[in-house]
Amino acid sequence: YIVTRAMLKYDDIRFERVILCGSIVSRSYPWRAVLLARDQADAVLNEAGGRDMWAAIVEWVVSDAGASGVSGFEDTADGRLVQLIHERHAHSDYFYRLNYERRWLPFLQGRSVQPVTPAGGSRINRKFLFTIFMLLAFAGIAAWLSAGGRGADRFADFAARFVASSPAPAKILKATASASQARASQKPPPSTPSNESAPPAVDSDMVALREQFEHLRGEWVQAGDLPQSIEDGVVGRCVKDLNTRTILSFERVDEMEGAVVATWRQHAVAMHRFAFRKSGPQPYYEAVSERKQCLGKLGRDTARRILEETGRLSVDPSRVRDEPAKATLMVEGCTLDGQACPTSMFGNRQEAPLEMIGETSLRFGDLLFIRQADGE
Repeated sequence: YIVTRAMLKYDDIRFERVILCGSIVSRSYPWRAVLLARDQADAVLNEAGGRDMWAAIVEWVVSDAGASGVSGFEDTADGRLVQLIHERHAHSDYFYRLNYERRWLPFLQGRSVQPVTPAGGSRINRKFLFTIFMLLAFAGIAAWLSAGGRGADRFADFAARFVASSPAPAKILKATASASQARASQKPPPSTPSNESAPPAVDSDMVALREQFEHLRGEWVQAGDLPQSIEDGVVGRCVKDLNTRTILSFERVDEMEGAVVATWRQHAVAMHRFAFRKSGPQPYYEAVSERKQCLGKLGRDTARRILEETGRLSVDPSRVRDEPAKATLMVEGCTLDGQACPTSMFGNRQEAPLEMIGETSLRFGDLLFIRQADGE
């Protein structure tokens, strides 16, 4: 669209060959003037798709657009514009290797292009449309009947009249009308006192909570080393290697809070070397400054940092076991090299989904855990 508009506006723009696919250029674009009179391109290839929804509707919202990506252009400039109409292509169905080899590359090299052989449009499946119509009709009838009251009575009267005039579905509607009238005439049975006490109600939420705990019970250990950062000023920019070990131990159910609670223990050892986290090139003086800040003036310093965290992870089991559940991490203890962490590292650290992956793995945020067997 942009290229063809520019060619109209600036007659000194010239291309050798142009390929359009999924085009939204107006079908009445003046290719004869552009290609023959102005000679702004040697040839143009337009690939159109009969099922390109976007090229079909764009002219409703863009004033000078059109469906050339569906039906092709009206003006072919005496063959300088080659058109291939793919009857079953949608908007992005042109991007595959065979199309490049058989059509695009030959066209760009000035050779003949493999034509498109139409297979004919598929017939409308009226049986499928009838099925959809009947499902929607029955869904509407069911919603109307479920509302009860006057709607059901009116439907019963309508069904009775329809039965008398239409022999085809008479049996189905007659049965429906009879059932509706029978329900309207019935009276609810009188309630009788019973000496038997009703069984205690089962708290389904609590049952789900305990089932979730039974599934998560035990110890889980982070699988592998994952990139994490110890946010401590300059050190956070100079991390080279970081090994972490995070343990989750699901120990109890907090019925008052409605959550499965696990103990969170994280041990992270970081070796800091000259490795900036900035990507891409940077000026020399900035690199020297960063190096001095990371390694010291002599450039031989390394730093071993140890982070210890403890806390608890609360998992809301409101969803079924096979779907992610909301989890909240509360960091209650944190030390960095034996000293207390900054206050920003305490409290609610993050909220992320906890997701079971099979029976032996779970994911919390970016961390992947595996179940620890007894004795491991």
